[in-house]
Amino acid sequence: MIAVVASEDADTSRVNWSIRLVDAEAEQWDDLLIRVRKKTGRRTLSKADIMRALVTLAAAESPVQAALVDALT
Repeated sequence: MIAVVASEDADTSRVNWSIRLVDAEAEQWDDLLIRVRKKTGRRTLSKADIMRALVTLAAAESPVQAALVDALT
């Protein structure tokens, strides 16, 4: 489940979103964040940074998008 949340004082150029994960999925997110932080050396890297990069990569006609389509079909 993905929800879009807006607040009155929010920057209108940004949209907040949330996603409900089961325990295993939440652990995967945490593990991915830790691995990517180590590989990039970016201690302040966030899950939002990762999601933005994944969306950008998958938005282009790319192997990432093909893998996404395969995973969802």
